Amino acid sequence: MSAISAASAGIPKLDDDAWSIYKRLLRYARPYVGVFLIGVLGMILFAATNIGLAYVVKQFVSGAFVKRDPQVLWQVPIAVVVLFTLTFRVETSLPMPEPYCYARSTKTSA
Repeated sequence: MSAISAASAGIPKLDDDAWSIYKRLLRYARPYVGVFLIGVLGMILFAATNIGLAYVVKQFVSGAFVKRDPQVLWQVPIAVVVLFTLTFRVETSLPMPEPYCYARSTKTSA
């Protein structure tokens, strides 16, 4: 069996010129690093609330149907409301990168 070369697989070989272009393009993205990091933080918080919701559903199924604990019938709905409120707050409080970049790029200098 012969080895497949990078050229035949359709993967371009990056030479020094390509790396210099990539570094030049990264300089244009540098002013938006803060917005990018805030977006990453928002994604982490959103994922954490989704994990929390899965945990609450597990506790509900375990407590309400297996253990038949009546206390769970009060705790789980409150936890679901809190988690959905947190999810909503995370989604609406963080800036959206596209409108932010668009607003900065369409400003005209007088």
